[in-house]
Amino acid sequence: MKHIRSALCLTLLTLLTACASAENKDPIEDVNRNIFAFNAVVDKTIIEPIARGYRYVMPKQGRVAVRNFFRNLGEPVNLANAALQGDGEQALTSFWRFTLNTTFGLAGFHDFAGENTPLKYRSEDFGQTLAVWMGNDNSAYFVIPILGPSTTRDTVGRVVDLFLNPWYYALETEESIALGVTDALTRREQVLDLTEEIEETSFDPYATYRSIYLQNRAKQIKNRTPSNQEFVDQ
Repeated sequence: MKHIRSALCLTLLTLLTACASAENKDPIEDVNRNIFAFNAVVDKTIIEPIARGYRYVMPKQGRVAVRNFFRNLGEPVNLANAALQGDGEQALTSFWRFTLNTTFGLAGFHDFAGENTPLKYRSEDFGQTLAVWMGNDNSAYFVIPILGPSTTRDTVGRVVDLFLNPWYYALETEESIALGVTDALTRREQVLDLTEEIEETSFDPYATYRSIYLQNRAKQIKNRTPSNQEFVDQ
């Protein structure tokens, strides 16, 4: 049943991508703004307070270790997408990062590879793979309920990445959900300062988030370092 639901979602999102307008990056802005407003309420009442609590009780060194752990769990997906993009060097980098960090890095809690070798972390996902195959100018901005900024192409990519992730098959559904929620909360903690600044200084936070997301995704697709890497990675 889990695979059937995922396949249906993939089919629907593929259709959305095919219908996206290349001329207008935000053709469903009214819908997106309504979802954005809903997300803001959920974030303020539930997600942000938990993220702040996590920051309060967990020392910075511990938060870095947790971030490293989740990054390491994502290396098989990075490897698969780098290979699909024809980037053999990055695929090997992800392979050796996963191998070294899982062993010498104590299950990934320590970024042994990043600190002791030239093998630096780089996130690769199927949204980027689609952009490499199809070009970066053919996907509309799309705000996902709860999850936040995306595009129709990147939303399809999220679904495909589930199938590329070996932990999806190795873990029970409840375990996968628990890991996903924990990962999302740690990512939310990483951008607390950024989102607070946007909310305090931006005349139109929706437009600001949209601009940051689209610009940073374009840099990621070109394998450049985004200005707000943690925001992109969330």
